[in-house]
Parts: sequence; C-alpha cells; structure tokens
Amino acid sequence: ASSSSSSLFTSSIELFSDPDLLQNRPPLQRIAVISAGIVANIVLAYSCIATSAVTFGIAKPVYEPGVYVSSIVDPSSAAAA
Repeated sequence: ASSSSSSLFTSSIELFSDPDLLQNRPPLQRIAVISAGIVANIVLAYSCIATSAVTFGIAKPVYEPGVYVSSIVDPSSAAAA
C-alpha cells in the first residue's frame, strides 16, 4: 500500500499536445481566461447582493428608547471599585 501511495506523489504532470487545453495556450490567453473567471465572480457577487437589497430591502436600525442616567449618586463607590 505504501508503494502505491508514494508513486502517487512522485508522478509528474502529464503534458498533452491538444492545442485547446489551457496549459497549451499562449500566456496572454491564459491570463484572459483567469481574469474572466475573476470578473465573472465579482459580477455574480454584486448581482446577488443587489438582488437581495432590491428584494428584501436594506435594513435600517431602529433606535428604541433606552435607560437615561441623570447623575451618579455616590462617586466614591465607583472609584473604590
């Protein structure tokens, strides 16, 4: 079992001569394909966020009345703590 696992990690990458494979394309075409994937992900993320904002709306915080502290009764106890 160990000989098959060691040959799995020591095998080299097989190069194919098919001109349609990405690894056989010129560097500028590879850069274009990778960049197109990145741009497509950004556009998809923006469209998902925009659709969510249009469908559900953007949350607005609701400020409810809270506790009002008018004064501190005994400042010495706060200083002692």
